[in-house]
Amino acid sequence: MKVGIAGGIGGGKSSIAKAFENLGIPVFYADPQARELMKNSPQIKSKLIQAFGSHIYHGNQLNKAALSKLIFSDDKARETINKIVHPEVRLAFERWAKSCHSDTVMIEAAILFDTGLYKTLDATILVLANDNHRLKRIMSRDNMSEEEARKRFASQQNPENHKKLATFLINNNDEAEVLPQILNIYNKIKQNG
Repeated sequence: MKVGIAGGIGGGKSSIAKAFENLGIPVFYADPQARELMKNSPQIKSKLIQAFGSHIYHGNQLNKAALSKLIFSDDKARETINKIVHPEVRLAFERWAKSCHSDTVMIEAAILFDTGLYKTLDATILVLANDNHRLKRIMSRDNMSEEEARKRFASQQNPENHKKLATFLINNNDEAEVLPQILNIYNKIKQNG
């Protein structure tokens, strides 16, 4: 059984994914895999340079500042980057899932719904948190201003828009209430998987 975990930036999806991992479900983290592919895949590197110019890399190193600026300020550039990188991330996930010796695997991906990846999965979990909680997490985690954090919000679709596409919802505004939600979903997944 393949299950996706998604949510907006600062919503806590990575922490939720870690909780499922601690319960014994292997988790594939799409964002680090995407960064790894952008760094090491000659095909992706070539396509990114063709689309954005050689400044997107410093020698063999990905220019993270230039990439972040594109992703968080230019909708067309972000769409182009996603079209180049995410098919390769999807293939890497499929290979990884086949190599796992588990009846259930998960993929944690911020843009699970935006890329259509959710259509290939057996179930999805959408992690929701209010804007104040998300802002505090981003500002603390990434050491950025509120203005920068709000720009990141604006670069993503509102997670609320994906509610109707999700199999399960987790409200991540109150830490005390999160674990029971995770355990409830875990039990349902294990019953169906």
